[in-house]
Amino acid sequence: MTDKTAETWLYMGVRVNRKGSQVTTWLDPAGTEIYYAGPRVQVPSGVIGGRYTATVVREGDEVSLYGKPSYDGPPDRDDPRLIEWDAAHRTAKVTLALARQERKLAADSPLDQALRPLLEIAGKMRTDADRAAFAAMIVREVERSWATGGAR
Repeated sequence: MTDKTAETWLYMGVRVNRKGSQVTTWLDPAGTEIYYAGPRVQVPSGVIGGRYTATVVREGDEVSLYGKPSYDGPPDRDDPRLIEWDAAHRTAKVTLALARQERKLAADSPLDQALRPLLEIAGKMRTDADRAAFAAMIVREVERSWATGGAR
């Protein structure tokens, strides 16, 4: 195994990968963009363009990160890439937030909302017999609705 070395990376912000997941984007000293997924490499209040010290092992084209990069200094405010990186970061954050909202709304469908009061009632029942009777009553009402074409 190659030795671990410390490198100074620039934080480019988050991006959205092909699977729609968040990745953290870094620029290494050679100018190569490096993408890492998962909470281990997320920088909670990362400074776009900020310098971070990363402990890495390089083997060929592979870069293995050890630990979380640590903040090492502010960005070069004259770097013209900062605007592009910040715009891409903010776009990714909005895209990820919209995807989370869509998943939440899909998981809480109108049918789920309509069933919620019945599930709350069922959850308060203490015996299997009570729960079975409640379920039978619901099935009976659904069957009655089918037989009458929805009229009650």
